[in-house]
Amino acid sequence: MIQVADEVYYGSTKQKYLSKRQARHNWNLRNKRNQLLYKKCIDVGIERIKCIKLYEGDDYLQVENQYIIDNECINERHVFQSIESRKETARKYRQSEKGKIAQARAMKRYRERQSENLNLN
Repeated sequence: MIQVADEVYYGSTKQKYLSKRQARHNWNLRNKRNQLLYKKCIDVGIERIKCIKLYEGDDYLQVENQYIIDNECINERHVFQSIESRKETARKYRQSEKGKIAQARAMKRYRERQSENLNLN
């Protein structure tokens, strides 16, 4: 768990040492500032993230998912999503500006590969 002012982010990790995950979050805070968690940290003036262990067990993903469902939190999506929910998330992404740019880049790469393949024949 990460406390961001009066909001909470729930996460999980397979890493043996929580400090390693915390270090990665702090690297992301400095270098991936466009992600929601890190934007919120920057907005409230958090310069270093502190991870708080809430649970340890083999079913950690199910527990994380239940925390997200049961509590108000920063998390944008559940750990486990229904097929319909995944499709809706993908549809929203494709319609977003970021999704349109990604699709245009993918199409450009596809056309370049097809052009190269035609030139080889």
